[in-house]
Amino acid sequence: MSVLRKRVRRILVALSVVALGLGLTAPPAAAHTLHSAVTSGVGCGWDGDYEVLEDKDITESGDLIGRVYLLWNDSGTKSGHNCVVTRKLGEAHGAVSFTNAQLFVENGSGAQAPGRYSHYSAASEWARGNCVQYSGYVRNPRTGEVGYAELLEWKYCS
Repeated sequence: MSVLRKRVRRILVALSVVALGLGLTAPPAAAHTLHSAVTSGVGCGWDGDYEVLEDKDITESGDLIGRVYLLWNDSGTKSGHNCVVTRKLGEAHGAVSFTNAQLFVENGSGAQAPGRYSHYSAASEWARGNCVQYSGYVRNPRTGEVGYAELLEWKYCS
């Protein structure tokens, strides 16, 4: 290994340690599956069964970079809740970048979870007796542009 390569490598390792110490990196996420995002405390936080009502691919510049799911929980501690999970796929999976899940409830409430994540974003809200809309966003690590998918009509009235 050349002297220059060794020096660059040491600098990169030092910068990584500094970034980690300052909290500039995303925390590791164990959610590599939809189910683990649903049951995670930083995901939907559900402990019961759930139903996938709808899912949409998120693309940007021809790249599949994510999928957004609308879920319904009719059992467990969060019965009557909808949850939106935006999972990163392809080149975006594992890359720390802007990701958001948004849930809009017809009664005026809602939830969102914007942030710099490596695997997913999830937002949950009580919605029994109401229609919902949702959206999911992922920044493409290759282009820097944001791709999204959304449902803009009130639907899935529980």
